[in-house]
Amino acid sequence: MRLFILISFSLLIFLNIYDCYSTTILLNIGATETNPYMNWVMSYLGVVPSLIITKIFFFFILFYIVYKAYMNDLTLREKYLTIFAFIILNSFMGTSCTQQTFNICQ
Repeated sequence: MRLFILISFSLLIFLNIYDCYSTTILLNIGATETNPYMNWVMSYLGVVPSLIITKIFFFFILFYIVYKAYMNDLTLREKYLTIFAFIILNSFMGTSCTQQTFNICQ
């Protein structure tokens, strides 16, 4: 189980670094950020700092939840709420990348 968690987090870190890189490139060639939350943060902090801050923030939240779940400190209700929250978060955070890529490729 520990090896699975280590591999999962390594993959997650790699994919987030790639997401920051590809988002920066797409924004530099004319794409627009369609995620309203990220667009608002980017308007105040800039592209690279906002990507780094939000990625680190959500990574630590995920790490904390996985740690608590691994230690069996979460109740069944909290586990279901966690799964639901990450489904909602993933759908909210993941929509802008697909839209940006589609708009650039046309």
